[in-house]
Amino acid sequence: MSGIGIFFTIVFVLAAVYFVGGAFYNFKMYNARGLDLIPHREFWFDLPYLIRDLFAHVVDSVMSHRRGTGGYVAV
Repeated sequence: MSGIGIFFTIVFVLAAVYFVGGAFYNFKMYNARGLDLIPHREFWFDLPYLIRDLFAHVVDSVMSHRRGTGGYVAV
């Protein structure tokens, strides 16, 4: 197996341990059911919007530098 394959295997195993372990913890500690089993559920549900905002900010930043609107304004 190549180095990149090993890397993605480790990432996949760690993600599986995180979600299964978190679900088990939420089940045992809080008697959670259904979607409440997902660890840090609010973060995972907000992630698509956070990524969209990140890309919008990057695009806006790049476009403002191209237009040359940054810097000082003559008085």
